[in-house]
Amino acid sequence: MLDTVMLSWHIVRRNWMVYRKDFIANVSPTFTEPSGTFFPVTQMPIAGQYVAKALPLYHGVQLSQALFWDQDVVNKFALHGPVLLLYSAVLLTVARIRLRKKLQA
Repeated sequence: MLDTVMLSWHIVRRNWMVYRKDFIANVSPTFTEPSGTFFPVTQMPIAGQYVAKALPLYHGVQLSQALFWDQDVVNKFALHGPVLLLYSAVLLTVARIRLRKKLQA
């Protein structure tokens, strides 16, 4: 019994490490680069600015910068907060629908 548990743990751990490396190398930069995390979005081309402003991380970065750099937090939250709430509502609804379909199947 113990050897089965240890073998299962080794397989899960090995697959998770491969997934983690792939995520860090491939997926993570695609979300952080156009969001204004490391450089201002205003330095991007116009099309890149539209893409950046469509991502939820951009709005989170704007709120964080307002909070830590003593900018007008209330106005920033009034502008970027509803966008983040909308993203949350849409994604939670999609997750709920997909989970319900999977449980009924």
